[in-house]
Amino acid sequence: MVHFLRRRCGVCATHYFDDYCVVEPTFAGVSGQQTLILLHRLIGIPLSAEKHEPASPSFLFLGVLTDFGRFARQRIVMMKAKKGRAAAIAATLAAILVAGFITHGQAASLRGKLQFLLCTAGWGARLGRSMLTAFAAVRRGDRRIPIPHHLRASIQFLIAIVELLPPRIIDFRAMARAAARRSVVIWSDAMWEEGTKLGGLGFVVYFPPGHPMASTWGGRFIYSSRFVGLSELGFLERDHSLIGQLELIAAAAPYVSFPVETFQGWDVLHFIDNTSALYGMVKGYSSRPDSLAIIRAFHVANLAVRANVWFNYVASKANVADLPSRGAIAEMIGCIASFSSGFSEKDEVAFVMPACSRDVDAIWSEVMAQFPGYRPSVGSGRHERSGGRRRQR
Repeated sequence: MVHFLRRRCGVCATHYFDDYCVVEPTFAGVSGQQTLILLHRLIGIPLSAEKHEPASPSFLFLGVLTDFGRFARQRIVMMKAKKGRAAAIAATLAAILVAGFITHGQAASLRGKLQFLLCTAGWGARLGRSMLTAFAAVRRGDRRIPIPHHLRASIQFLIAIVELLPPRIIDFRAMARAAARRSVVIWSDAMWEEGTKLGGLGFVVYFPPGHPMASTWGGRFIYSSRFVGLSELGFLERDHSLIGQLELIAAAAPYVSFPVETFQGWDVLHFIDNTSALYGMVKGYSSRPDSLAIIRAFHVANLAVRANVWFNYVASKANVADLPSRGAIAEMIGCIASFSSGFSEKDEVAFVMPACSRDVDAIWSEVMAQFPGYRPSVGSGRHERSGGRRRQR
């Protein structure tokens, strides 16, 4: 029916299971819905009149309000949870924690509600994936089981952040401007020496022409590097074979090493040469608690940074960040300066370690503390920006 509406009738329509959605300009909204209703009547499967929702600039569906009220003038669409929705979900999660048990039905219901909420409101889509995977582990037929540790951690984390998610603003004019400009490019890498228990971290960022961090005459490369010992990695659960965790730290670090507005609204192409770290950042989840803490730190930070990040693989020999991660700064400078003549050792930013708390109740405040311009509003469950620029450390 949707294909027929689109191809033969020119109606902009889609469906979600057995619900239809018709999205048309004001002058065509009523006729689009009427065409859908007529076609169903003609094939002998009439739609329920009681469930029909008249076309409107604002529409509530599965607890999420989609508002087209600003679209005609500003080309902006806003999506946010309906009033009380997030608080109700948080209360349900808290009640399950207090009970200490969960059923398959409860897990499936919460997973459905959270999936729609996290993937439509705010920038919580990837952040939500790590939580929803834990709910999916509750198998069909489980009537009342003790809450597994990984699910308990996810529930605690959701309670802490679900009411803090800001509305999702879809700005089509901003998207058009972003499509017309080049992306920011990031390379990140890490190394681990088992014998010395010493790790190396590094990243290189290319800011294209037109970016505030770029030079006035063209693009600009900025790098960062540092070595870390086990004493600085207290959140890790082991002291050997840490390359995967260090790769994740190196990938998350660029987003907290610059002022919070550096990547806002920009498309970012981020290259990683470690497939385990790459897949973890894309999925937003890892079965290893220490890796999951780092991945969550990135996605929580990106709720404030709001970068449009596309993670991709790069071969190690083609990854320029391999050089600063090993301390080969002179070799890196020579490589980049060969085609970017203005690049020098002065194009460095301090490497800031992401706040990778294993305490899921505290991770929001710890990550946000790295952005002094953001302060939680007392009693509002939302975070605000005071306007100050974050110092580079």
